[in-house]
Amino acid sequence: MRHILFLLLLLVAGILSAQIEGQPQNRSQFEHVREQLLLEIRTRESLEQRTAKLQSQMETIPVTGNDTAKLRGYLLVQRELSSIQQELQNASRRQLALLNTIGNLDAQNETYPQFKDYLTEARAQLQSIGTTQKNMMGVLRKITTILPLRVRALPPPREFVSQTGLKMRLFGTGRQAFYLSAEPIPECAGQTLLHCRKAAETLSEQENAPYQLPSVEELRLAAQDGLATSCAAWTRSEWNEHGSVQEALRNRFDIHFFCIWDDSNLLGHNAKGSDSYGELPEARHHGLGAYFSTPVKTGLQLRWAKVQASLAVAEEVNDK
Repeated sequence: MRHILFLLLLLVAGILSAQIEGQPQNRSQFEHVREQLLLEIRTRESLEQRTAKLQSQMETIPVTGNDTAKLRGYLLVQRELSSIQQELQNASRRQLALLNTIGNLDAQNETYPQFKDYLTEARAQLQSIGTTQKNMMGVLRKITTILPLRVRALPPPREFVSQTGLKMRLFGTGRQAFYLSAEPIPECAGQTLLHCRKAAETLSEQENAPYQLPSVEELRLAAQDGLATSCAAWTRSEWNEHGSVQEALRNRFDIHFFCIWDDSNLLGHNAKGSDSYGELPEARHHGLGAYFSTPVKTGLQLRWAKVQASLAVAEEVNDK
């Protein structure tokens, strides 16, 4: 039905274009109405198709590809969503201006009746276009609400390689989840706690993401999840075993000890049944090293940045 109306409009517009010769003072304005109306009809059809395609993509993305592919799909949806919304806003502004032109022409007493009929039909067409656009905006608002929820629901990557080449593995779930380096940090082998802290700070600056020594609790969780450390490792947890010599030294001389994770008792300092022990931060031992941890958001942000970069490269190729 819409295509039939479109053809009728073309026919009427062609007839009226020939008749406008009788009103040279209005010719350019009538031609502008005719051309602009055809533009708005074509624009409506194009935006309807794009909106329908966007709806289809939102249905298919969750059931296709891996999580990285899904994120890429959602980012493409976001870009197309913004483009359609902007074009709808531009179309609405054009249509308001066109309605104003139609109103001015319709108010002129010298306008022929047949032209007034055409203006009435053009106004009705614009109202129909406006209704369709309002429906499209409703669909787009729904997608705008769902899209960030879908992105946040994507699980973090099981592992990632940092910008400096450090392989990180995910341990734990939910709020307890974190990443831990798959291997000990080479520059921390046999070094003091202070040296390891400084190395973590340097890495954080290089990666533009927070890296630190893990806590004893994190290492226990990782051990339950299959972690097998190849060396004893410094932690950021302070040793505070009640009734210990270290506690007495801390209380009397403000000397602080920090936990060394050694669940295999590689250094031979653990008490029976313990997975860690307290040591001075200045201590060095052969076989003592460090692992680094980072929050889940580091893996999520890195995946996001990589997908964004791949989309930018694809756009550059398309532009060429």
